[in-house]
Amino acid sequence: MKKIIIITGASSGFGALTARALAKAGHTVYASMRET
Repeated sequence: MKKIIIITGASSGFGALTARALAKAGHTVYASMRET
């Protein structure tokens, strides 16, 4: 079952890895990060 997932803090580290893995698994991923 595909899910829609929102991830905050996805610019690097664990958040980025999680976002990529979930997207690769076929889920719809919305990732946010703050502008620096």
